[in-house]
Parts: sequence; structure tokens; C-alpha cells
Amino acid sequence: MVIVGAVSPVSRIRTQLPNSLRPFRVAVSSVVCSRRDAINACEQGRSDSWVVVGQARHHRGMATRSFTIKPVGKFSLMESALFGFGQRMRPAGVGARELQFDGVMRLAFCLDGYHDQVGVELRQDERVVHAVVHGPGELDVIQRQVARVLSLDHDARGFTEVGRRDPVIGQLQRAAVGLRPPLFYSPYEAAVWSVLSARRPGWQMARVRAELSEAHGAAFELAGERLAALPTPSQLLAVEGFPGIDPDRLARMHGVARAALAGQLDVGRLQALGPDEAMADVQRLKGIGAFYAGLIVIRAAGFVDVLPSSEPKALELVRELYNLPALPSQAQFEAIAEAWRPWRTWATVLLRAAGPRVLAQTKSSEPTRHQPRPTAGQAHPDALQAGVAEVDLRNLGAPESDVREGGALQVLSPRVVMAPP
Repeated sequence: MVIVGAVSPVSRIRTQLPNSLRPFRVAVSSVVCSRRDAINACEQGRSDSWVVVGQARHHRGMATRSFTIKPVGKFSLMESALFGFGQRMRPAGVGARELQFDGVMRLAFCLDGYHDQVGVELRQDERVVHAVVHGPGELDVIQRQVARVLSLDHDARGFTEVGRRDPVIGQLQRAAVGLRPPLFYSPYEAAVWSVLSARRPGWQMARVRAELSEAHGAAFELAGERLAALPTPSQLLAVEGFPGIDPDRLARMHGVARAALAGQLDVGRLQALGPDEAMADVQRLKGIGAFYAGLIVIRAAGFVDVLPSSEPKALELVRELYNLPALPSQAQFEAIAEAWRPWRTWATVLLRAAGPRVLAQTKSSEPTRHQPRPTAGQAHPDALQAGVAEVDLRNLGAPESDVREGGALQVLSPRVVMAPP
């Protein structure tokens, strides 16, 4: 049933029951009514409805559905919920500076296929992750997308083995128990964010994205909080201008929307291409260079074993965590990461997320007493409690100037174990 209410030249309300939830169809051409009448129509026996104000859809009391996902291997919903990047970056001026976790992770996103939006509430008990779905769409499609976004579509027991091979990764795993890489909702949403945030402060553009989603996407009430999903490609193409988005940037966002409608950003297509070919492919989009191509492909399509070719922050963390004398070269980084296969993407994300925690704790607990400097091949005084690995820099392809103490470099895993979440 469709109800159209004309209340002013600039505002209209439309309520529509999604086809997937209709027990039967009723053909009604139109019903002209006031705003109050339209809302009453939603509440009087027609609660499964959308309210559309302008171009934005606002969820009102739609019947919910549910599913569960049983993680294989360790998983922490709290770690995922507090992982503030991209789509989960806190908008400027909105709420506390740091993300808070109240036991519920709230998602609002464009469903794979990019023709509709859904909202999902997630909770975790000791056995499974429980999901409550708001909005239309096939439940199995929603479940697969949620599993991909949380990296729950993988058996993580193999990643635990990486921590046994590499004591530094093992330390990071203990600092962030159950952390898996949270992904962008889709390559489309990652590409929109890439264009929107390029050369602009992320926190500032997070606010613009939130306002754009409120005005032109779909808003959901999820466990007492309102969250809006990004406009679908068709909705985005209808946006002719928006505060905070300059015309050139909006034109590039429209290019992303057209590519999504053409199937170029379908997650299955990118996965079939493989990481290298997929990253070359998405760079055909105007405004997407090598850096953002990696973000779209690796952090949205879900490849688990891709090592970043140039990520200064990751290299700096490797230098500190592995006690290297200088930033590792790409060859040295690749040699260290050999122990991470076939989970190099996961290990790099863990490095970025948990590395600063471990370093902060390690520095705060460092003893003030002087420790004698070990000679080549000699164990560090704290080796027994820290765990020691030796790396020969000459085997990592280091220049001669980087080789010290006869070529042997002590690599100490951090000594402080963080309490699990």
C-alpha cells in the first residue's frame, strides 16, 4: 500500500510495506492526507512501513527478523564495535570522543546488490552472535553480509597458529583477544568514503556522511539509538548538491554510484578477480588511486592474505614491536610477514589496532634500572620472561649500514599482557 501526503511544497511523506514482508498486495493509486494522517496510517494496523521525508526513508516499527552466527575460533564483538575506522569513525561533534560499547553493535548499510538498506543489532553471548534485522531483504543475504563485515566467514583457529609462530603477533593477540578485521559494509560504501574523505579530515567528513545518510539514505532505530545507512547508488545519483561536498567531489561520488549500478563494485566480482587485478580495476574510477584501491579491495572484499605495499604506520609499528634499528624496507617487512601467512591482512590489522596498546603498556612498565646491552647472539636479560627470536638482518636484505652486532638483532616480544576484553 502506498500513501502519499502532500503537506508542503518541500516535504512529503510516503509509507510503503516492502514486498518481502507483504502477505498480500493491495493496489491503491494514492491517498492525499495530512502528515498526522499519514503517521496514523502507519500506526493503525499498518505498522510494517517506511516513512519517507524528502528523499530519506525513516524506519518505523517494521517487524524484525533474527539469525545467529556461531564464530569458529576466537571472536570479540566488543573489539569490532570499538574499532573506529571509516564507516564507524565518530562524526565531529557527535557524542563522546571515544566510541562506547553498551553490549550492542549497531549496523546500518546498503544491502549487497545496492538496491535497499537494512539495520542490524548485534549482541554476543558465550556461544553465538545474535542479530536482529530491521528492514527488507532476503535474510540469508543479510546474514552473509554481516558475517563478511565482521570477518566471521572464516575459521580463525588458523590465525591463532600465527601467534604461536611469531611471539610478537602472539602478544598482540593476547592484548586484543578475539579481534578480527572489521570490514567496510561493501566495496561501494568503501569507494564512496574514499572519494568523500580524500584530503579532508576523517572526523569532519564522517559528520558530512552521517548528515548525507540522514537526508538521503535510510534511518533505523536500533536498540534505542538512531543510525542512518548511506544512500543507495540510485539515491545518491539523485543528490544534486549537499553542504560540505563540493561539486567535483559529488561528481566523483556519482561515478562510484554508476559503477556500483553497473556491477563493477559487486563484492563477488572483486573476489573473483583476486586482490591485484581487483585493485587495478577499481583505479579506473575517477578519484581512486593506489592507496584507496587497497582500502576498497582489502578492507571491503575481505581478502585475508594481502600485505600492504606501503603503509608508513604499519612499518613504524613493526620497527618498534620488533626492536629494529630503523624502519624496515619492504623486503624486510615481507620477510618478517612470511610467518603470518596465510593471514597477513589480519596480522597487519592486528598490528595497527593492538600495537599502540602494547607499546603504551610496555613503556609504562619499563624498569628504570640500566640493562646491559647484549652482544651478538647473547640473550637479553629478560629473554626468559619476554620470549626471544633472533633475526639476521643480512637474511632480510638489509643494507650493510643496518647490520649491527655482527648481523644478529634481538627481537623481543612485548612483556606486558593486557587483560582480555
